[in-house]
Amino acid sequence: MSNTVVFDTYSFVKKLKEAGLNERQAEIQAEALLNLVEDRLANKQDIQNLQRDLATNRSDLQRDLEAMRAESLRHFNELNADLQRAIKGIDEKIENTRAKLEWDIKELDTKIETIRAELKQDIKALEMSNQKEIAIVKAELFKAIAESKSETIRWVVGFAMAQFAMSAGIMAAVLRLAH
Repeated sequence: MSNTVVFDTYSFVKKLKEAGLNERQAEIQAEALLNLVEDRLANKQDIQNLQRDLATNRSDLQRDLEAMRAESLRHFNELNADLQRAIKGIDEKIENTRAKLEWDIKELDTKIETIRAELKQDIKALEMSNQKEIAIVKAELFKAIAESKSETIRWVVGFAMAQFAMSAGIMAAVLRLAH
């Protein structure tokens, strides 16, 4: 601090002597008080200098704070823009995946419908084939039954004729025996 405090040591020494101190004691006390005033007390100029320095420091701090705010805002805006781009990218990926899944589902639906139509055709073909085979088996069965009937009728007729012939032979033999 710049010490421009005026301290009248002569008047102070004079007053101390009047109070009963000898000159040497008064001078030592005046010197000690002068050192104290010069080292420890601030004058108006010191206070004004301090106030000016504080105002400058405050202005510097405000300027630095504003710069930090601006830098923080710029970083925030950059991060926000990066985040928005990332969100947009994720949204695009989700939309692409959804569209692909829809396409895959439609493709699977088409395949299922194709397989269903093919199965219906196969079932119809099997039914027709089975009906033909049943008709063939039925015809063969009817033919076998007809042949069996005809065979059975032949046997029955043959047996009946054999029985008739046997009966006629027995009757002829009985008649011969009887005559």
